[in-house]
Amino acid sequence: MNQLYFLPIVLLVTTFNLIHSVAQPLKDSVLKEMENLPLKEQIQNINRQYYKFYSQNINLAESLLAYAAEQAGKNNWKEEEAFAALYLGVITYLKGDYEHVQEKYFKALSLFEEMNHPAGIAATHNELAVFYHKQNDLKNCFRSLDIAEQIARQINDSEKLGTNLGHRGAILAKRGRIKEAKPYFQEVYNIRKQQKDSVGLGYVLLDLAEIAVSENNIPQALKYIDQSTRIRSLINDQQGLADNYLTKAQVYLTIKDYRQAIYQAEQGLEQAQTLAMPDMVKQMLEFLANIYKLAGDYKNALRYQQEAHVIKDSLFTLQKAKDIQELQIRYETERKEQLLAQQAEKLRQNQWLIFLLTSILALLIVIGYFWRKQIKIKKQQEATLREQEFQKLLTSSVIASEEKERSRFAKDLHDGLGQFISSARLIINQSTSQPMLNVAEQLDQMHQEIRNIAFNLQPRTLVNHGLTEALKEMAVRVSQTANLSIQVTATSMNERLSEQTEISLYRVCQEWVNNIIKHGSCSHISIELVRHTSQLSLVIEDDGPGFNPDVLHRGKGFGWPNIQSRIQLLNGTVFIDSQPGSQGSSLIAEIPLSYPNTVSTNHYESNFS
Repeated sequence: MNQLYFLPIVLLVTTFNLIHSVAQPLKDSVLKEMENLPLKEQIQNINRQYYKFYSQNINLAESLLAYAAEQAGKNNWKEEEAFAALYLGVITYLKGDYEHVQEKYFKALSLFEEMNHPAGIAATHNELAVFYHKQNDLKNCFRSLDIAEQIARQINDSEKLGTNLGHRGAILAKRGRIKEAKPYFQEVYNIRKQQKDSVGLGYVLLDLAEIAVSENNIPQALKYIDQSTRIRSLINDQQGLADNYLTKAQVYLTIKDYRQAIYQAEQGLEQAQTLAMPDMVKQMLEFLANIYKLAGDYKNALRYQQEAHVIKDSLFTLQKAKDIQELQIRYETERKEQLLAQQAEKLRQNQWLIFLLTSILALLIVIGYFWRKQIKIKKQQEATLREQEFQKLLTSSVIASEEKERSRFAKDLHDGLGQFISSARLIINQSTSQPMLNVAEQLDQMHQEIRNIAFNLQPRTLVNHGLTEALKEMAVRVSQTANLSIQVTATSMNERLSEQTEISLYRVCQEWVNNIIKHGSCSHISIELVRHTSQLSLVIEDDGPGFNPDVLHRGKGFGWPNIQSRIQLLNGTVFIDSQPGSQGSSLIAEIPLSYPNTVSTNHYESNFS
């Protein structure tokens, strides 16, 4: 065997060792951040955030959970020790150390049963089912699933039930029973969506992608994977992103797009190596070996199969060894043919020299062509970026001018025409004749209409009291005229935002609520603002009939483009979650928070007085 084949294998093992050596300093850093908390709260924080830890560094998660289990055991904190043991079992499974998985799960199950903790028992049986299926022990697999489902339904725990149904669907799908798996995945999707469970949505969207592939709907499958990738990127789920690369590669393989399949699999392999997850790395390597084998590239197929062999798990079989031997034979055959061709070529020295020089010249031409093409592409990208920046600046100026004109017009209506009507009414009120009283009533209605127009143009509440109060006032006004209920909730919105942020978000809410009233038949709208450490979330939901969001892009109106423009000016993202035939629609916007987004109230007064 060529000694060069050992080089990537040595590098792979060295990478795992380096990542493992980083875990201890990271553990010390995490514990340092929590040193002011009581020990029990530290352990509870580790258990709550275990998914976050292992999605970033699996060895860090293993080290922290081992520490949590040890400390909880010493202090007889059974619930904390049970959850630490359960999550440690998950980590052990993900690392491919199957010999020690069951003991950790049984430790957790014993503690949960001793405490009569139904949610913990259900969670443990859900994970045991996955382990049993990996061992091809279907009897115990379905037994654990049945126990977990029964408990989840008894205690009305939709999170545990969703996990259980997802496992059932996955088992059916792996056994080729896709049609039977589909209802499970759809129910899990509805549960995760209702819970707003980003982690769970990331998983079930991949399951739905598998269903779409089985139905030969490749564009829909890729769409599901991209939705999962966006969600997992938002929550920084690195392990989940690696899964997404592999799933996307499998989709491309089904349509024999080997180039895309290899690209996606190599991205996933790099991600899995960074996370130090041997079992996932092995899957990626075996998948790459299979792609190259199908593509007829036995040299690379053999290389990846050998790398996978180095990190084989406890289920390594003779069949895998046979596969390697088969690839070795094919590669050696190819190599012998190449040697024969080279020997024959040496007999024609002059022709070989000409061929070599021609090849070098052709290579230089190709390199020059691609170099020039790369420079051209780079210039085009720079021009596109400049154009985008210009358009963004232009849009910002237009919106600022529009808001300034709205403010001026609202002030003129209120201070000019409004005062004139008030003065006229005072004069008319001095008369007691019925016609004059009718005129006074008409003036009152006119005055109220002018006030409503002025409010829509520039609500003073937004200027004086901020976004939350302005939205509540808008909700009251719209509820009175549109015969529906609007609920506004705000979390951690104590500090004011910048002028541009508050105006833009208010206009987005105003535009979308008007759109709901105009096109939907709903009875309730909820507007929710949540301020996180680094971003602001806006969610507008209604209970009207669902629709295809693509119609917004095909529409001729300015409502949706205005919403997109305002959110993009804040460097945010916005998308619509709705489907035809379903109940309800959601607008979800995420705005990053930076220093300019938090200002004092005086800043507003100087701009709106």
